[in-house]
Amino acid sequence: MSYICWFMRKLKSFILLIGIFLISLPNLFATHNRAGEITYRQLSNLTFEITIITYTATGPGWTADRPSLEIFWGDNTSSILPRVEEIFLPDYYKRNKYVGTHTFPGPGIFKLVVEDPNRNYGVENIPNSVNTLFAISTTMQINPDIGINNTPVLTQPPVDKAAKGRVFIHNPGAYDPDGDSISYKLTVCRGDKGQPIPGYTLPPASNSITVNEITGDLIWDSPTEVGVFNIAMLIEEWRNGIKIGEIIRDMQIEVYDTENEPPVVNAPDVICIEAGTLLELPFSVSDPNGDSLVISANGGPFLHPDGAAMIDWQYEGNGQASGLFRWQTTCNHVRKNSYVLNIKAEDKTNDINLVDIKNINIYVVGPRVENLVVAPGNDFVNLNWTENVCTNVIGYKIYRRIGTSGFVPDSCETGVPPETGYFLIDEVQGRLNTNYTDDNAGEGLAQGFEYCYMLTAVFPDGCEGYASD
Repeated sequence: MSYICWFMRKLKSFILLIGIFLISLPNLFATHNRAGEITYRQLSNLTFEITIITYTATGPGWTADRPSLEIFWGDNTSSILPRVEEIFLPDYYKRNKYVGTHTFPGPGIFKLVVEDPNRNYGVENIPNSVNTLFAISTTMQINPDIGINNTPVLTQPPVDKAAKGRVFIHNPGAYDPDGDSISYKLTVCRGDKGQPIPGYTLPPASNSITVNEITGDLIWDSPTEVGVFNIAMLIEEWRNGIKIGEIIRDMQIEVYDTENEPPVVNAPDVICIEAGTLLELPFSVSDPNGDSLVISANGGPFLHPDGAAMIDWQYEGNGQASGLFRWQTTCNHVRKNSYVLNIKAEDKTNDINLVDIKNINIYVVGPRVENLVVAPGNDFVNLNWTENVCTNVIGYKIYRRIGTSGFVPDSCETGVPPETGYFLIDEVQGRLNTNYTDDNAGEGLAQGFEYCYMLTAVFPDGCEGYASD
């Protein structure tokens, strides 16, 4: 009888252990989310196309999969979006893309949130990451006064590798199709209901971990521990000085202990070019370990619908490579903000492959006003000029000063700076309106002075081209 009792006790213990194991299975096999973001395109006044990108783990034992995801629209409704693309990547990564449309009830501010039960196991700076909900969000503003708006497109994947003890640099490669300004901040990774995760900390650094608010460069100087770490980047969108939206992007970085050193891309930080000109930008790459190299590029020049960009490169051996970026610019490329070109170099070793990303700001500037003729009268001056070659010009700005200044703009200097002594006297609307009479706003010009003029062409977003001769 005692044997039967002993057996029953053991059986109960065994069943309890099996139950605990089965309960733990969902967490064990659902630990897969690494990174992601939400972006959108505005299709009409209230209808938007939403894209969710996630990066998930696919290694042995990682059996969780999401053929669809639920998104909360911020208007008390939600939808299930289907996965339209999955790409299996090296090192047990998978890129998932979900797309759907939604019509909002009216103008307002809406926070889009996507949640998934679990992050991947072992994220060092998220407490109990395997049981911590993964969330990403994007906030949009629907406002007729703002007009049509699309989120920035993030061209660099939110997963990367770093080396312990070496400075790590990453850039999201954001391109705004509307030409809006973009700023960047570090924030806290999100969990339940899109709220900050309690106990989250930034990855440890020997000096600092920061993001450049203008360029978006994430600089981790330097990783002090081996492991998996997540950071969240707040990407804000601005139009005419007003914030109109934001993306919270979750990113994962794997830090390794390695003797490998990353390659270095050598190229200028800023390039300015007149619209209509073929940009040919040479660059070089060197690897301190002499490793072979693979080079790629992306960013605004590759995404703009008008005009194709291309990059050619060749590996020259001994860790050296050279390349040439070509872009045929057009008048439709002219805008206030730069186009960011990201050149990425990755070394190929038997150890951990490391990368360098060079961000080049390319400003496409409108052509100068040509053939300005100044004809003085008694107390007025008549001006006429040739219509600008860019058909998207919306008008001209007219500047005046007494006496010559000798001002000659450099390649990155647009408009007419105040230090030249010129001041804005008027604006002319319309590209074909190429005549103007300066009578000092009806008060007449004083005689006995040499009046000098400069004109600039104005483009749809308000930016000015080069000043006239």
